[in-house]
Amino acid sequence: VQLPHSSKAQSRMGKKVEKKNLLPGDLIFFSTKNKGVTHCGIYIGNNEILHASTRNKQVQVDNLSAPYFSSSYHTARRYI
Repeated sequence: VQLPHSSKAQSRMGKKVEKKNLLPGDLIFFSTKNKGVTHCGIYIGNNEILHASTRNKQVQVDNLSAPYFSSSYHTARRYI
């Protein structure tokens, strides 16, 4: 699967997935500060995402229900 570099462009491709139907491997996109899509993560199951944290400068696992992620959730896409 070939995807564009930017998360904004990636969020427009693939099949839209409702939050309740997420499967491991789906990409989740976040919109922060009303700037449109600015961040993405990979859904890994159990309501958790793997993402590169700009705050901690490392790849980490976080819960999708955490206030930051639940308030900035924009869309999810499935590519395969």
